Amino acid sequence: TADTASKLATADRLRDYFDPQRRRRMLFQHWKQQRGYFSAAARSPLPLRERVCVYRHLLREAYWAHGKLVDDLRIAWRSYIDRSRNAA
Repeated sequence: TADTASKLATADRLRDYFDPQRRRRMLFQHWKQQRGYFSAAARSPLPLRERVCVYRHLLREAYWAHGKLVDDLRIAWRSYIDRSRNAA
């Protein structure tokens, strides 16, 4: 169901699941997801031609996810600023 599929969950819902008290924010989740896809493709025993097709698709996926990737950067920046203010 949609309630159990993490790919369909919002970033806030995933953060709540992994850190219900949100003691610290989980940063760069979409970046880590994209890195995981590329890492899996690199480890796969595909012929070069097919691997290139997979990488091309992953690059398109990353482009389509650019809004989420930019949001991750904003969240990380805000987290850094908040920590800096609290430390001062």
